Amino acid sequence: MVTDIPSKLVEIDALLKELDEPVKQVMIEARIVEASMGSALNLGVNWGLNYTNDDTGAIGIEHVDTGSVSLGGDFLLPATIGTAGIGADLTYGRLGLDDLVLDLKLAALESADELKIVSSPKVLTLDGEEAEISDGVQIPYKTISDQGTKTEFQDATLSLKVTPEVNPDNTIILTVEASNSRPGSTYSDGTGIDTKEVTTKLLLKSGETSVIGGVYVESETDSNQGVPLLKDIPYVGALFRSKINNNSRRELLIFITPRIVSQ
Repeated sequence: MVTDIPSKLVEIDALLKELDEPVKQVMIEARIVEASMGSALNLGVNWGLNYTNDDTGAIGIEHVDTGSVSLGGDFLLPATIGTAGIGADLTYGRLGLDDLVLDLKLAALESADELKIVSSPKVLTLDGEEAEISDGVQIPYKTISDQGTKTEFQDATLSLKVTPEVNPDNTIILTVEASNSRPGSTYSDGTGIDTKEVTTKLLLKSGETSVIGGVYVESETDSNQGVPLLKDIPYVGALFRSKINNNSRRELLIFITPRIVSQ
């Protein structure tokens, strides 16, 4: 119970309504894509910042507050086949597309074999609370101790940690931490894990999509081609088959779309 003059009661009532507002919820949608070179331009990505170890930079008409990268190893998905390497510079961009148009463009490019949609996870979180999306495998390795030999597991995952902060004007500050670890060199006491991490802050409108790119995957695959049946004949089969080495360079793109959920 509050007792005061009418003008003060009006102010108190307005303050209570402001403080009593429920915590907003934010839906975070991520689309993780491996794309051929140039596919980002076909999607209409407006690249606004090349990461050059700066603390600030413009991204379209929005603003990137901070950006940092730890080049601790390859930033590759576990599904990548063959040997691979990465590019060094990271870029941040934004799209002028709504979700429906973006999904249609991604599907069209996937049908044309220009990209591969690795996953499209969604997670709902509260304003100011961290949400994590991860996908990966567990790598088994053996350890030897006084108690004998046992098998243990080490995670090799692609992980996205996203913390949304909703402003009074319903724009959203996104703190994004992206990391990817994959099996590395094998040692006598286990398998090493190569890791790459990216941390940045983005300012977006609800429903607007930001893109993290600039990570290039170089893969090498070997295949055998030849005359059916004849190429499999012992001793002489080598005369009817050939080994082909294919090199490809693809870009890893992470599309992130935050959306304020009405209650």
